[in-house]
Amino acid sequence: MSVSKLVIRTLCLSALCATMLTGCVDDAPSAPASESEDAGGRGLVDASGQVDGSPMECESSEPEVCDGVDNDCDGQTDEGFPLGGPCTKEVGSCSTEGTWVCSDDGASTSCDAPDPVTTDELCDETDNDCDGETDEDFDLAQDAVNCGQCGTVCEFPNAVARCGAGSCGIRSCIQGFVNANGTSEDGCECEVQNGGDELCNDLDDDCDGLVDEGFSIGAECAVGLGQCANSGLVQCAVDGTTECSGVASAPMAELCNGYDDDCDGQTDEIFDADGDGAVACAAIDCAAPCPDDVNCEVVCANFDCNDDAPAINPQAPEVCSDEIDQNCDGRDAACAVQVGRIVTLSVVPAGDPGCRDLDGDGNADNAFGVLAGIINPQIAQNIMQGSLNLFGLVYGIESSDVNARFDFAIVTGQRGRVHGSSLDENGRPINMFPGAQIDTGAMTAGPRPFVLALPLAGGVIIELPTQNAMISGELTVPAELNGVTGCSIEEGLLTAALPEAELRAAVNATAPDLAPFLGIFQADMDLDRDGEPESLSVCVSFAVEPATIRDIPPPLGQ
Repeated sequence: MSVSKLVIRTLCLSALCATMLTGCVDDAPSAPASESEDAGGRGLVDASGQVDGSPMECESSEPEVCDGVDNDCDGQTDEGFPLGGPCTKEVGSCSTEGTWVCSDDGASTSCDAPDPVTTDELCDETDNDCDGETDEDFDLAQDAVNCGQCGTVCEFPNAVARCGAGSCGIRSCIQGFVNANGTSEDGCECEVQNGGDELCNDLDDDCDGLVDEGFSIGAECAVGLGQCANSGLVQCAVDGTTECSGVASAPMAELCNGYDDDCDGQTDEIFDADGDGAVACAAIDCAAPCPDDVNCEVVCANFDCNDDAPAINPQAPEVCSDEIDQNCDGRDAACAVQVGRIVTLSVVPAGDPGCRDLDGDGNADNAFGVLAGIINPQIAQNIMQGSLNLFGLVYGIESSDVNARFDFAIVTGQRGRVHGSSLDENGRPINMFPGAQIDTGAMTAGPRPFVLALPLAGGVIIELPTQNAMISGELTVPAELNGVTGCSIEEGLLTAALPEAELRAAVNATAPDLAPFLGIFQADMDLDRDGEPESLSVCVSFAVEPATIRDIPPPLGQ
């Protein structure tokens, strides 16, 4: 720059300053501060070298920064910085949108998008807390409200649900409900009724998947007694028990014919003048052909040969050699007693056809047959060892080759003597069958009450008070074995009925530990003919060989 120009510029600036100090206004416009000096103190010069308002000239060697100023004086501002374009701010899996702006230090750009808003993690397949993971706080394999996938809630009617391996199931049923069908779709669908006791009402009251089990629905049954009896089928009654669909016939006047005409459970009872249970039908001759309308088998088996003497009837104990026929077999009994020991005794296995049809339903009855495989070896061992000694006593006959009545008894022996436990207060056998019949060797005895003693493990003997006991077999009197004379019985069979209540009482009194096993027995006899079985049938086979024993109760009359 020349000296003249420098002088002129200096003078001009001095005049300008003087004018400003004196308040004078120069006609020439002054340069804006932004054009004469930038914020950083960089000077601007007139490109023509004159202070005359011509364009200023940028004079700087600084690099361009992002600050809205042409820092490198190249006529461009913030060149090289991608300002204004769209940008995304990401935190984990979350993002917001904005634009690129200058950063605070001017060295770079930054995105002006707001920070993503985070929340607690929810099970919705979204990264709610922006940590880069989705639903990480939830165990879809075991979470009962998010089972297998978010929002799948495990719910079942009347049940506590669970989630396992990502699938819903039932953990337990609420009280009073049972999952009887074993499926989870309908939950615990069965509501226990009546305290869990099954009633006969076409419902599964105990929720075991069965309806009216144990009531023998549809089985044949009979209703009414005697001549009023009719058959039908077992069905449910309105009170939850069972009834027979049959209808009893109307009773008629009682006749002396061997039938229960008035349907009261007794036969020809009004023709029993002495009240001893035996009847005398005046118009019936048991030695003559039987009339068509008379049951001579019943009439003659229970024919009272002296209907004025209660001690004389077919079931009366015989007094030997007193010249009186107490049992109406047409003869006076001999004062004789034959003895035999029971050498085999076994419960007949279930299904064996050798047992009797006690209830008249056409099937052999043997509810205790389920015990055969368990109890028979114990019985055999006790007999062999002598801890179970049962003896048969035959009173009043000296030969089995007759057709006559006699008294038959079963007693217990111990140490070679009749044990007192098998005798009543009068010294007579408790298990006595007066009026037993023999017809050339074939014997029958009963029906009578009978106490059946069966051995259990540990030396325990359980006594079962049976009803309607009958004994049959081939009786030989006299019989001889190894020099011992007495009686023998082959193919012996004892059948009886045992009410469930009596069985339970006997077990509780003798072997209470066995009470839980009573459920293996199922009543199969309807003795009271109400359409519901209440008793269990007993079928036992035995054999008797001649033996001796002391302290035998003598025949009556001795």
